[in-house]
Amino acid sequence: MKPGQLCEFAGCLNPAVHQAKIGHPLEGRWCCQECLDNPLGVQEDTEVKRLGRKIEEKQKFLREMRHEIQSQIVEHQNEILQAIFDGLKTYKTHPKILLDREMRNGKNDLEEYLTKKRLKVEDPSYLALGSWTCLASPTGSCVYDHINDPVKDCCIFCGGPEERK
Repeated sequence: MKPGQLCEFAGCLNPAVHQAKIGHPLEGRWCCQECLDNPLGVQEDTEVKRLGRKIEEKQKFLREMRHEIQSQIVEHQNEILQAIFDGLKTYKTHPKILLDREMRNGKNDLEEYLTKKRLKVEDPSYLALGSWTCLASPTGSCVYDHINDPVKDCCIFCGGPEERK
């Protein structure tokens, strides 16, 4: 900006303070704050401005609601993890699930292996909910110990990995 630069908007003689950004009606021109904020020169409260304020209010409301809902989801997930953790040490995998997994994986000590995996979980924060359906899990989906098993190779209820083909 040149010293003493004036607003480049039609007939405005105010000192320029900003250069309009890409996509602005005065793109690349130096202008005063008033012209930058109101490049069309609309002085009265128009229907467009009124609707614009309504949109801004609704967007603010949506942001607040999104934040509130996300907080509630995290709270519910923490409650689920706590409930799983509370029953983890005494949980037994259904024999039919074990038999099916053992036949597919060729293991005959899956219950003992899963019991050991469960005992390693020291805190609810160790648990991570998976995306696969798990008939052995109280949540209906696989659950992993993401601390001791960061790659999620073994659901603590059925033994299945998170990444499947």
